[in-house]
Amino acid sequence: MRTAIIWQDTGAISTCIASTALTSFELLGALYLVFMEREGRKKLTAFNVSLGISAVSVILANICLILGIAGNHDRRKTGSPYFFEVASIATFQMCYIYVCWSRSKGTAKMTSPTLFRTANVLVILAPIACYLPVIPLILYYFLDASYEFKLRITANMSSVFAGVFASTFDSILLTTFVTFLFRNRLETEEISKDAYIAAQHGILANTLSFIAVGLYCASLLFGKDGDWQNMIVSGVLFLCQSIVLNWVVMKFRLHKLEEQEDSVIVYGRNSRGEKYGDIVKVVEEEVLGRVSDTTMRSLGS
Repeated sequence: MRTAIIWQDTGAISTCIASTALTSFELLGALYLVFMEREGRKKLTAFNVSLGISAVSVILANICLILGIAGNHDRRKTGSPYFFEVASIATFQMCYIYVCWSRSKGTAKMTSPTLFRTANVLVILAPIACYLPVIPLILYYFLDASYEFKLRITANMSSVFAGVFASTFDSILLTTFVTFLFRNRLETEEISKDAYIAAQHGILANTLSFIAVGLYCASLLFGKDGDWQNMIVSGVLFLCQSIVLNWVVMKFRLHKLEEQEDSVIVYGRNSRGEKYGDIVKVVEEEVLGRVSDTTMRSLGS
């Protein structure tokens, strides 16, 4: 065990502080977007709740990592801070799966029923897989100290399993998103804007998750006195913050798209009958880019 903080520890603490501040702003932004949703829409959706909990989990994990580094440079020996750090990461991982699934299950079902069923099973099993690394840490408080090494190995193996579980889920969603975009481009069919936005941000979230899982598993390879372990974990938490930011930006883009679509409806309702088609055409071309031939023929009839 090191007896002094080295520059990697200082870098880890600085990264955690930056990640905590950014995630706090992202949480406020998400709450603002929920508040600004159209009247009558349900606020406590699976997406909104999971997004809020994931942001809080990232903040708690960063705080626990800072406390762990300050209290004992081998943060895994700090007891409660390390326990809550692992629990917070597990909560984020579970919410990550729920957020991704809430925005992509329709696309997955339409693209590949087989992948949809497989991903749905993984979503059901997510709480067990994600919280599996927490169980050895709970047992640590009740078993003799001689079991510490065995429990640590079990916790590491459970973390690797949870990482493989998340990567499998990411692989399914990434395949779904890429297939969806590629198939629609080949068939020259017009993709709905909201589905396109969800696919874009889904691919980015899955990519960031792959990197975060790889780094977290790599951190387990370092010994208890590994100089880079704390720095790597802080980098993982910063990637988790980036995933939250990605979701908030996606929610903002969908909110703006909804406002634009609402403006099209308002123009149509406020227009005279003989000018209805012309006005909708102008507004839709400005807001959505173009209007399908089928839509224009129906407006002209």
